[in-house]
Amino acid sequence: MIGHALPDTVAESLAELLLVIGCGEESAVFAFQRLAGRGELQHHAQGQLLRIAREEEHHEQLLRGLRASLPTPRPDPLLKGRLRRFFLTLESREIGVHFARLAALDSAVCSILGELRSPKGKIHLESGIARIFQNIHEDEANHVRTALSLGHELAGRQRFLEEWVWTRQRLGALLDMKAEAFEGVGIDPRRLHQRLRKVPRLA
Repeated sequence: MIGHALPDTVAESLAELLLVIGCGEESAVFAFQRLAGRGELQHHAQGQLLRIAREEEHHEQLLRGLRASLPTPRPDPLLKGRLRRFFLTLESREIGVHFARLAALDSAVCSILGELRSPKGKIHLESGIARIFQNIHEDEANHVRTALSLGHELAGRQRFLEEWVWTRQRLGALLDMKAEAFEGVGIDPRRLHQRLRKVPRLA
C-alpha cells in the first residue's frame, strides 16, 4: 500500500481513474506478449516487445498497490464492458495496424500521466504516488517510441495516422465517462481532449 494524505474526494476520483488506466496496463501486457510471438518480426524487435510486456506487468503491479491505498471505486458495469470491447478491438491481424493502435493508446496514457503529475493538479505533492506515475510515464514514453517506429514502418504513414486517430477518438469517448473524476484530481477534461487530438509528426 502507498501512504498518502489525499483528501477523500481526490482519493475517490483517483480511484475512479485507475479503473481506466489499470485496465489499459493489464491489456498491454498481453498485447505485447502476443506481438512478440508474431513471425513477421525480427529477433531484436521480439526481444524489445518482451521487455515492454515485463514493464507493463510491473506497472500493473504498481497500480494494484496504489489502488489498495484508495477507496474502492463505485461499480461501473457500463464502463467495464466498454473498456473490455475497446481493448479487444485494438488487436489486428495486420501487425502494423496493431502497433499504430498501441502507439496511440500508450501515448494517450503518457498524456494522462503528464496531467496527473502537473503542478496544476491535486496529486503531484504526494511523493509516493508521484514516483509511481513518474516511473510508469518514463517507461511508457519508451514504449511509444518503439510502437511508433514499428507501426510507421509496417503500416505506412497514411494508414498509421488513420489508426492513430481512430484509436484516440474511441478512447476519448471512454474518458468522457470519467470527466467528473478528472475534474476531481484537478485535470481539465477539455485540455486533455486537446492533447489527445494531436497527431504525431512522421517522416
